[in-house]
Amino acid sequence: MLIGMIPHESNALESQQTALCEGIESTSDAVICLKERLKDTESRLQKVFEATTKQKDKKAQDKLITSQKQWNEYKKQHCEWEAKNAPSPSEEHLTSMSCKTLITEQRIDVLNKQLHQDTTQPIEYGQLPRWLNVIAYDYPDVFWQYNKRIETDLNCDGSKEWIMIGTSLNRNDQKSAKKEDHKSENDLYAMDFVITIAENPKIGRPQSQLFKIPLSQTVTGAHLCNPIVQLENNQISGNKSCSSSIEISDNTCAPLHIYWNGDDYKLTQPNGDKNE
Repeated sequence: MLIGMIPHESNALESQQTALCEGIESTSDAVICLKERLKDTESRLQKVFEATTKQKDKKAQDKLITSQKQWNEYKKQHCEWEAKNAPSPSEEHLTSMSCKTLITEQRIDVLNKQLHQDTTQPIEYGQLPRWLNVIAYDYPDVFWQYNKRIETDLNCDGSKEWIMIGTSLNRNDQKSAKKEDHKSENDLYAMDFVITIAENPKIGRPQSQLFKIPLSQTVTGAHLCNPIVQLENNQISGNKSCSSSIEISDNTCAPLHIYWNGDDYKLTQPNGDKNE
């Protein structure tokens, strides 16, 4: 089932295209520009991937090659998903190219950091905080959306926590089914929505808690239907520095809530699916 776009998604698409291609006046101009941008980013990605691979020993090379294959599958599925959610059929191709270009740019940045730094340590992302560097290092198989993060005091201890989202791909178990039994190549993978809650102490290593949430309308338990989500910080009434929960909404399934129960962070989806 194709999921409808969340409000303002068309505006987001226009802003992406404007950021990638200045001065476009028509759809044909956008197509030409985006094709060139995508071709350029794919060429640069190939160069930095080859350079990074040559820098590593055999074991690390194998891990990087596996990671790149997983990333390629993630880019394919995620951008297909975004394209199918475009506001009109005529914008599907533009959405796909914009998505692939932006995700490829992010991958180039990650590989560049590995190429020019000591990879035995957490990757340094410019001026980004320590907690984010540790998250990127601890969970290399998660494709983090670095621009989608919020900070708040979720456990009301007087110190802020940082909440960031991403997605990951998991290969479905093939022990009980042969590859040819699947209806399509996409059935070989399952996509999960990922959210982390990180603390950033003044001394010591930042700690985090990770939630993996299935992207499916058929599973039982907490789940989402769409990887395009909104995060809302639900603050405690009369206390702007402390939050009662973080709401995660994809505008299709019932919202999820993450909260502190006094001992740990918990995930709940209290109202079931909106479309049930």
